[in-house]
Amino acid sequence: MEHLSEIILSGFIIALVSIVGIVLIKINKNLAHRIEKNLHILSAISAGVFLVTSFILVRETLEILPLFQAGIAFVAGLGLYILLHKVIAPHRHQGAEHSHHKHTSDTGSALKVLIGDTIHNIADGLLLVTSFGAGSAIGWATTFSIAMHEVPQEISEFFVLRKSGFTNTEAIFRNVATAFSIFIGIGLGLVLLNTEIIQG
Repeated sequence: MEHLSEIILSGFIIALVSIVGIVLIKINKNLAHRIEKNLHILSAISAGVFLVTSFILVRETLEILPLFQAGIAFVAGLGLYILLHKVIAPHRHQGAEHSHHKHTSDTGSALKVLIGDTIHNIADGLLLVTSFGAGSAIGWATTFSIAMHEVPQEISEFFVLRKSGFTNTEAIFRNVATAFSIFIGIGLGLVLLNTEIIQG
């Protein structure tokens, strides 16, 4: 693929950004407290960037596919999103302010968070490949939006894992493992998304 080195570099950037956020909050308790209190601001920035990127990718899809096929793709994507949201959402993005939530020493909930994060990161990898397929500018805009999203997501999941009974080291190790699952999505994308119809 034309942008292979850029895709791999962006995958490493996204994985490292999520790890750096966790390491920072482990090193500096004051910083951890400030980030924890302002996760909603990071999430809002991330959502805004994702909206702009999504609009660009919708336009690209409509240029690649006929309207009917694009419509089927959008409906399939929406259906998959709703399904995953119903299964995973109740156990994702819960920061420390939700300490009353039933995550305390609940390894099952932590497992759901880790599985959800892995699926999410695989999807991010697929998105990177298709975005760079549409051009470097869109690829790097997508990289930025995913990286912005990963910071609050990984930090909040770190707190959830800690509240589920994991030590700092165990929580960090599991976050690192899920962060690098983005390369599963990149690998799948490179194998599967080599035709315009599938890319669209």
